[in-house]
Amino acid sequence: RRQVLIPLWNSYAFFVNYARLDDFDPRAPLIPVAERPEIDRWILSNLQALAATANREFAEFNAQEVCRAAASFIDDLSNWYIRRNRRRFWRSRDAGDRDKLAAYQTLYHTLLELTKLLAPAVPFLTERMYGNLRIDGPESVHLCDYPTPDEPLLDPELNRRMAAAQRLVGVGHKLRDDANVRVRQPL
Repeated sequence: RRQVLIPLWNSYAFFVNYARLDDFDPRAPLIPVAERPEIDRWILSNLQALAATANREFAEFNAQEVCRAAASFIDDLSNWYIRRNRRRFWRSRDAGDRDKLAAYQTLYHTLLELTKLLAPAVPFLTERMYGNLRIDGPESVHLCDYPTPDEPLLDPELNRRMAAAQRLVGVGHKLRDDANVRVRQPL
């Protein structure tokens, strides 16, 4: 079984810790999604795909498929998006750093919407996360409207390209593993 709740909590903790250090303000004017890096657009698109799956599968009373899709998304968020963007969050504060702001806005939006998507399956954890993330709106995640996909953010072609890149990296990791070559060791 894959661990799901720990990577979810770790992603949330990563955001909260760095957002506090950098005085991130979720009310700051949004960087348009079209102007954000491709990896930001990908995680937002992937989030829309998860919302579509959750809406479809919950309507069919198939909570297992929602949980499977959510576990896959959380793995992408933790092991792909956050790992590849850590340096964006770690850079020193600069008032004009739009790239760092875009990273914060992307991760904030993703985590907030994810709490709403997962609330029926993980009620207590999502309530805790939502209560700390929300700046306005209902007092409880369970009083929020259930998210529906934001179609302009959904980019199936981008999702396919990123999935291909992830598979390629996975094959590379497997080949390194088979040859007993550590990941951090140059080839």
